[in-house]
Amino acid sequence: MKIKYNIIPKENVRFVLETFTVREALEELEESGYRCIPILDETKSFFKGNIYAQDIYRAIVKEAASWDDSVMALADDKEVFIDEQASFSVFLQISKSILI
Repeated sequence: MKIKYNIIPKENVRFVLETFTVREALEELEESGYRCIPILDETKSFFKGNIYAQDIYRAIVKEAASWDDSVMALADDKEVFIDEQASFSVFLQISKSILI
């Protein structure tokens, strides 16, 4: 299966802006139901990374971040991209390596 078959329209993508706080990002994540959403710049044109709910919870519990910190303090995958022609199995392998 190809990644492109699982792509949703741009207008339906849930995201946060790089100006969001950790608290605002978690609220958006919880409302969306996703475990990860992209972080965009203020113009909503450039990908700045991803934010994972798991990373927020871990950082708050370990006191490595506060609710009022910038979401960029916990941004991950800043240089990652996946070609839409890639196999979904490749994407799953990448996901597994991120979790380890």
